[in-house]
Amino acid sequence: MIFQRALLRELAGFAVAVFLTLFAIALTTQLVRLLGRAAGGDIPSDAVLAYLGFAGGFAGILVWPAVILHAILSALLARTLKTRKRAKP
Repeated sequence: MIFQRALLRELAGFAVAVFLTLFAIALTTQLVRLLGRAAGGDIPSDAVLAYLGFAGGFAGILVWPAVILHAILSALLARTLKTRKRAKP
């Protein structure tokens, strides 16, 4: 029981780290694209942060499926470990 709680705590922390890493990558790539557009004159340079704020919400939505997949796999792993523990005499 203690092992399962520790495992779930570690997996939850890992899920948060995965989400934050993917979100940071998505925001960084979006920032580079926006700075390129601002340098080309397509958008005003003082509006880059506003555009990045709007893009950040969309990037977060795109990252959530990966986090949900990780949560499902973690739950399946915990369930498998629990049933194997019960099956051993």
